[in-house]
Amino acid sequence: MFRFNLIKYQIRYLSSEARLLKGTLTLRFHDYLTNNHGQEEQQKSKIIEDIEKISDRGRGKTEKIKIMDRSYMKSLRNQLRHEDMIECLEYLVKIYPNQILNLRFFDEALKILLENDKICRKEFIKLCYFIGFLKKFQPGPKYLEYLIDKYLDDKLGSNELNRMDFAIFCISTYKSSVRISNKKFHDRLIAEVLATDDNDTYLLVAFVKSLKQNEIVSSQVINKLRELTEAFEFDYASLVHILPYIADNSIKDDSLIQLICTKCINTFDDNVRAKDVQKFLHSCAMLNLKMNKSDLEKLENVIISRTSSDEYKTHFDHFVNAALSLWMLNHQSNKLIKILFEDSRFYKTGLENRLKLDSRKLLLQTCVEIEKPKWINQSNSSSFLETRTSPGYLIKSSLERAMNTVLADKNGIFVQQIKNLNLAGILVTDNDEKIHYEILDRNTCLSDRKTPNGIFQLKLRLLRKKKCNVKVISIFK
Repeated sequence: MFRFNLIKYQIRYLSSEARLLKGTLTLRFHDYLTNNHGQEEQQKSKIIEDIEKISDRGRGKTEKIKIMDRSYMKSLRNQLRHEDMIECLEYLVKIYPNQILNLRFFDEALKILLENDKICRKEFIKLCYFIGFLKKFQPGPKYLEYLIDKYLDDKLGSNELNRMDFAIFCISTYKSSVRISNKKFHDRLIAEVLATDDNDTYLLVAFVKSLKQNEIVSSQVINKLRELTEAFEFDYASLVHILPYIADNSIKDDSLIQLICTKCINTFDDNVRAKDVQKFLHSCAMLNLKMNKSDLEKLENVIISRTSSDEYKTHFDHFVNAALSLWMLNHQSNKLIKILFEDSRFYKTGLENRLKLDSRKLLLQTCVEIEKPKWINQSNSSSFLETRTSPGYLIKSSLERAMNTVLADKNGIFVQQIKNLNLAGILVTDNDEKIHYEILDRNTCLSDRKTPNGIFQLKLRLLRKKKCNVKVISIFK
């Protein structure tokens, strides 16, 4: 049934970090599934003990893992029982979570277990948990889609899955980027958030991530998040996951957003990752927040300090995103821009699945060329061109509606004045005066239908920087 070969898709990632980290949701899930609640070690079966003895012959970690993989594969060929396969998988994901993409046994055991015609609740959740370690890499998403198509409706309909089961399933689909259209799933997801009555942020964040991924908008959820944030002392570790859900849905709720922002900024510490700060900044930027200069300077300094860390070496995108978000918030960091623009990675383009990430680098470059050209000695660029014709894919129905109604008697053209900023506008020339009409619609405003979102506000600011005569037309009036 399954013809995928994990080895074909694997990424060789041998981390020095072994075992699931204490205090993580993943370890909590593992302990729950193995009935190992809080215990340092679970009792090992004879097959695991035997294979450990064999693998100990390896001199280094890489050699040890290879020997162990061959031993596991030999056991598979000898008709290893399903129960033993699952136990071996449990052992592997706990002891070697970052090496499983290198193990043939991991993929082969999953294939065999998925071939089983009858999978009970416990096996269903364990398989989802294991597959989640493959993340976006095939065959992980295909395996999960198979389980969803064949079993999810029945598992939800019979109420087999408890709260922890459901959280494990949500996180596995989130890691694998598998979206679910099942209404029962959507209703259950909302219900789990509404049922939250404690400060267990781990499970709450699991559900919020899934709501965000599946684009499920609920005013009840927003109200519940406000209630929980007011009632408990949440810190940035959970709030940087909650705020993006609000931002993605363009929620205009000043009191809730200010509460979350204040708690985040006050709890950011020396251990905060650039990833968390940029996630926070991106949400603030998309919500078009007016932030204190002192707070922006504090966050800027955190990001700059992290450029000397390993995170900068391995996750360059986090720093580009942070710089762009700061810029959208009208806080230009000369020092951070200098660091990024002197890095060769800033000018490299990636594979097709990186187009969205690479577009942020291009937009940041455009912003600098327009607002701070002296920083990069840029005197002549194509970042701004008043009459640049817009490509067809940017001409949304709201623009056509404005062209055919409000501007019907004008001689307007669709333009993309700001390069790399994918919002089209309408340019009208009236008695030798050029007027730029920008459209406020559901894609460019917050939920109050009158406040521009961050990217639209950025465009208006850049146009005015170039001395353009700008008028905003709302399709909601």
